[in-house]
Amino acid sequence: MKSKQILFILLFLQTIPLYIKAEDKNENYKYNIHVTPKNYLRNDTIISLYEVESIITLEKNVKVGKLHNQVLQSINELVRVKTQNKIDTCKTTKQFQSILNNATLQIDTLIAYNNTLNSTNKRYKYLNNISKEISKEKKGRDISFTKKRFGTSIYFGTKYEVYDKEISRLYHNCLSLEAGFGISYKEILGDIHLNYGELKNKIDLNKQNNNTDKLEFGSSISYPVLDRHKWRLSPIIRYDYAIVSDIFDDKYTNQLNGYNKYSIGFNVDYIISRRLNLLPCISVWGKEIQDICLRGFFQFSNLSLPGDINGNLFQCGVVFNMYGRGIK
Repeated sequence: MKSKQILFILLFLQTIPLYIKAEDKNENYKYNIHVTPKNYLRNDTIISLYEVESIITLEKNVKVGKLHNQVLQSINELVRVKTQNKIDTCKTTKQFQSILNNATLQIDTLIAYNNTLNSTNKRYKYLNNISKEISKEKKGRDISFTKKRFGTSIYFGTKYEVYDKEISRLYHNCLSLEAGFGISYKEILGDIHLNYGELKNKIDLNKQNNNTDKLEFGSSISYPVLDRHKWRLSPIIRYDYAIVSDIFDDKYTNQLNGYNKYSIGFNVDYIISRRLNLLPCISVWGKEIQDICLRGFFQFSNLSLPGDINGNLFQCGVVFNMYGRGIK
């Protein structure tokens, strides 16, 4: 499904107007300004926003010189850019109509002033001032990554654990499944997660099945120290509590059950796609940055369990992560 089709469906479900306009007309000219949602691709980032377009045309019976017409078009561009800046900062579409109506009043005022100028030099000076103001307004338009607020993330994938010392003599390395949900504030991200895997016993317990179920749940906190367009590096501190099934009632499993572990490490995110959403009301956060990432993580912890069972634990994994952050 193309991005335009997805955008249309989102707008329809959110009952956001697809087209808002305002018009102005007198005996000399017609003016039309309207707002429509559009998608742009800039530096591998999809930018969704409401785009302002406007046009001013002279009536057929009205003849003006080249300079006069150039001033009219510059006035049109100035009002359009100012209106765009106001639209970009709106939190809801309810303000759009009044902003467009104000644009028609600005056009009338600026054109009326232009008509009072009775010399070419004055018109050139007026045109030069308008051009400078247009440049200033365009520089002030910020559609990049503005101040971040709250956000949410969800991820799922696999983790591989490598043991050493005493634990490695009891169990094989473990491959497990992991899923989590996170909440962020500004750049700080905290999450809660679940992890499930099977520990395979190396020792002979004389049982039909030597596998032991292991369920971990815990939380972590991370902060990006490097955030580039396609890559993000974040140190992480993690806590886990493990529930290990004791259906075999052997001393090794009982000693392993209920262990706590603290881990330190880092996450490396490769950002597959990034969307800067400036459309109000599309998401729970309103305007937001949406990232779809492939995350690799590497963590280390030391386990010290009853019965002189101890060792180091090296963890690595790959998860698919979806991350949205509100902006203002």
